[in-house]
Amino acid sequence: MFDTVLRANSTWLCFTHIQMQILHSVVGFEPTFKLTTSGIHRPKIIQCIGSKGTRFKQLVKGEDDMRQDAIMQQVFGTVNDLFRHEENDFIKKNLGSYISGTRQLRLITYGITPLSPTSGVLEWVDNTMAFGDYIQDKTKTQTGSHSKYYPGGE
Repeated sequence: MFDTVLRANSTWLCFTHIQMQILHSVVGFEPTFKLTTSGIHRPKIIQCIGSKGTRFKQLVKGEDDMRQDAIMQQVFGTVNDLFRHEENDFIKKNLGSYISGTRQLRLITYGITPLSPTSGVLEWVDNTMAFGDYIQDKTKTQTGSHSKYYPGGE
């Protein structure tokens, strides 16, 4: 298994105590892209072509500072480290029996590469929805969490 996994630009680098291995890099892009259905600046969904012939999606955002998002993903990774090492005194003292080794709690993280103060690229995560879509009622058949868990609330 790998000791450290780093993501530099669009290349996944995995380090072991013995050798470095490049897992995947971007060699091209599909000529067209899609716009997302939500978002203030309508991010673009691009299809990348990997060095091993696979295709994968990435989200390109402009007019948005991705540096804070990247820092939060690092914070979530640290929280995951704390969850993995439950013998940590802080975890025992503050969370007690809520956290146990059998639960294997973790936060799902994704890669973010800020390109400038106003743009960046995010790893695409399938089967997710925008937070606003989760909260709000979109249709009569799709009830948002606000109506579901706080009916009649303002």
